[in-house]
Amino acid sequence: MNYRGRLWVLWFMALLLALAGGAGCAKNTKQAAAAKPKLKILSMPVQVPGKFTKEIVGARIRKLAPDALECYQAALVNRPDLAGVLRVKWTIMPNGRTAAVTIEKSIPDSTDLEKCIVGRIESWRFPSHHGSAARVSYPFIFQPENP
Repeated sequence: MNYRGRLWVLWFMALLLALAGGAGCAKNTKQAAAAKPKLKILSMPVQVPGKFTKEIVGARIRKLAPDALECYQAALVNRPDLAGVLRVKWTIMPNGRTAAVTIEKSIPDSTDLEKCIVGRIESWRFPSHHGSAARVSYPFIFQPENP
């Protein structure tokens, strides 16, 4: 299967997860506290200039993913059934700083999670690069994992 085919399959799986609405998630806060949240890191569509590649951006996102997981763990305390796909869009400036962080697709009733993720991404730093800014659209897939 080629790259586009795999990307389509990942997108479709993310859609199915979002439509499932977190079936099988923890039923109460005790279970949620005991559950180990899971964050899937996927490839993402990204437009990058010059030598600033998708691989560089993807590697950096994987390194910074614990930030997103911390946000999710905090959100699970108030909403133990929280699960789904949160797609975030941002721009990586030539100096490596992030700008224009917005939610492209949200999980219903997840305002606290969204604010936390946006705040974390605004603090992220990527390698500086020459050329124009890089636009990133990235799906974070959240799902509590029962022990």
